[in-house]
Amino acid sequence: MADTPALSLAFLARNPESAGAVLNDLPPSDASAFFAGVPPRLIGPVLARMAPWPAARCLAELAPDLAAAALREAPFQDAAAILRLLDETARGPVVEGFPRRLAADFRRSLDYPEGTVGAWVDPGVPVLAPDAMVGDARKAARKARTLIDVLFLVDDKRRLAGVVRTSALLRLDDTAALATAADQPPLPLLARMRIASALEVADWEDYSALPVVTRRDQVIGAVTRAVLGEAARKGAAAVSGQAAGADLSSHLFASYGATILEVLSLTAPARPLAQDKARRKVRATKTPGKVTP
Repeated sequence: MADTPALSLAFLARNPESAGAVLNDLPPSDASAFFAGVPPRLIGPVLARMAPWPAARCLAELAPDLAAAALREAPFQDAAAILRLLDETARGPVVEGFPRRLAADFRRSLDYPEGTVGAWVDPGVPVLAPDAMVGDARKAARKARTLIDVLFLVDDKRRLAGVVRTSALLRLDDTAALATAADQPPLPLLARMRIASALEVADWEDYSALPVVTRRDQVIGAVTRAVLGEAARKGAAAVSGQAAGADLSSHLFASYGATILEVLSLTAPARPLAQDKARRKVRATKTPGKVTP
């Protein structure tokens, strides 16, 4: 493995976005050869800032262990978006290089069509039980992969039970019950919802991140509006890149399939629509109260 000059390493560390733009224009073999002498902690942020298809083609040229180590240094959603563009032959060995729990998170994310919210969920956001202590919440927030300003409370079936703003933790002692700082939760996003629809949700006015649930109302993580906006832009770039060198029909089919799935999720009986509308009406006319412990 050739040593990369110290000046190049410093450039990658300080300007990953600029480095990504440069590597976008290199042949995949040249980009991967350059990365061969770079520590994974610097590769991950650069891959995340490259366009999806160049990043995926470059990743496919790397040794699976180096590719896995690099993706662990990238934001989860960006890493998943890159993995999604690899064929199974190239993707399998990379995913096998992750720790078991992280590999399971990636497989779950990849099960969702790329145009849906579920494909961009961060499963690493803190979720706690309502009977947890404030000290537990502080520790969870410090260990979180993503910095967000809200924590989510879930019951023993992983159903959303409340939210706690991290700013509220500053006013409480570590031994205080977390439920004393909890507010009524916003309506969660359905994992099968299309990104364009999720971006129009009114709750973004009050929250930087919203919980995401399955059709059984089980919380699988959260997503920020910024991530969904970036996903929409990357989705357009991915289709453009694929049209230049791959089969566009599979992306069109995935988009059509995602639309059908959203229609099915909206007509499913898992959550009564009238109840959701009633909750929105109450929230529009009353100040959110506290969750009963």
